[in-house]
Amino acid sequence: MTNNVKEPPVSITDEPRPQSFTIDEKDLEFLVIIENGDFGTVKKAIVTKKNSGTQLNVLIKYNDRPHDNSQFKHLLNERDILCSLDSHPNIVSLIGLVPARNWIILEYADGGNLVSYLRRHLEVFKDQIVYSSSGNLKGYMNFTNPPCKTDELKRAEMSDDLHSLCTIDLFAFAYQIANGMKYLASVKCTHRDLCLSNILLTNRKTIRIGDFRLARKTEESGYYRIVKQVESLRLLWTAPETIEKNTSNEKSDVWSFAVCLHEMFSLGEAPDAGVRFEDFHVFLKSGGRFNEPAYCPPRIYTFMLWCWKMDPEKRPTFSECFDFFCTNINSYDIHMTKRIDEKLKTDLKMQENQKNWARAKEPPASITDGPRPHLFSLDVELEFLVIIRCGRLDTTKATLTNDSSETQLNALIKYSDRSHDTNHFKHILNERYPSECSQLDWLGSN
Repeated sequence: MTNNVKEPPVSITDEPRPQSFTIDEKDLEFLVIIENGDFGTVKKAIVTKKNSGTQLNVLIKYNDRPHDNSQFKHLLNERDILCSLDSHPNIVSLIGLVPARNWIILEYADGGNLVSYLRRHLEVFKDQIVYSSSGNLKGYMNFTNPPCKTDELKRAEMSDDLHSLCTIDLFAFAYQIANGMKYLASVKCTHRDLCLSNILLTNRKTIRIGDFRLARKTEESGYYRIVKQVESLRLLWTAPETIEKNTSNEKSDVWSFAVCLHEMFSLGEAPDAGVRFEDFHVFLKSGGRFNEPAYCPPRIYTFMLWCWKMDPEKRPTFSECFDFFCTNINSYDIHMTKRIDEKLKTDLKMQENQKNWARAKEPPASITDGPRPHLFSLDVELEFLVIIRCGRLDTTKATLTNDSSETQLNALIKYSDRSHDTNHFKHILNERYPSECSQLDWLGSN
């Protein structure tokens, strides 16, 4: 499907946040590879605080294909999204950046991604659903038909131990995912890739929504329109309007949220509609939906069907999703959401403290007090050209000059196929060399 709608800028904010996120590369020690895929590499690492020597486990995301413009774009998009968000206990926390290498440093979650966690703990899962015997007549048990699930749950002690797992844990996970997505909806940010493999679990069973490489700021209408169909969108998690019309907003994320619930209440099984992949969209349009998961109370499946309405306007908002799980958890234990919220408050304080790991930006070593014909070393000048080329810009002139009163960077740029590349380039330079770019004069023409 062709579409002439112009793609919005990679950054969702007009101005960079004042907080400096820069971390010294020398303070990082790589440990193991967590993930290596089409959208870059994720490694576990340790960052050491210079003054105290205190160490912190972190995740590092980076581009392992320097000539892959798509991977580069997605990584920078994730960086800009994370820099624009306030701290939230159900959103993965940005610890810092190594701008010169385009490394993103994130908080580490001991439980790993949620879908892998559920699959690993299938054997220890405690099903709390109360089953009624079907065909019960005048008190006599009918053993010919299987028992029916009810909405009632057996009592069980909820534990923060990662080695224990029960039905009410699944409710708590859903409550927290809805909480994080409610925040994203409030700041007009659409995730566009919500699935359990992109959701992390801490050692206290608190949730972190992660992987913002496809996230976008929605327009005033509430929709983000995709310029071309993105192959990376997960079809089984993707709302019909995104497949058909290339649009996404909060309600399309709500559709994906319900698929996450299906994953969760099947303990990590991949969604299976029972049709061929190429027939899936037709299956949805004809009214077909995923079957009720094995460990799902009936009222939760009814809620999933609400989220899977073909008309996006008939689906709940994330505020309604949050309220739904809040009500259901409180009907089981009126104090449970309060206990979860207390854990999240503690996590939020921890996230705020982790921001102290970021280093204040230092001026480049090539700058001296005395006059120099060029502000930057040759390597940095070459780096500018690399940045421009990664942005697919045709550079006609790039000069670096120094005078006694101010720093001027004058760049004459001729746009190619994406008008937002200038903003992209400007954002990178401002982040890497803030003092040199404090007086930035952009001269560009379409």
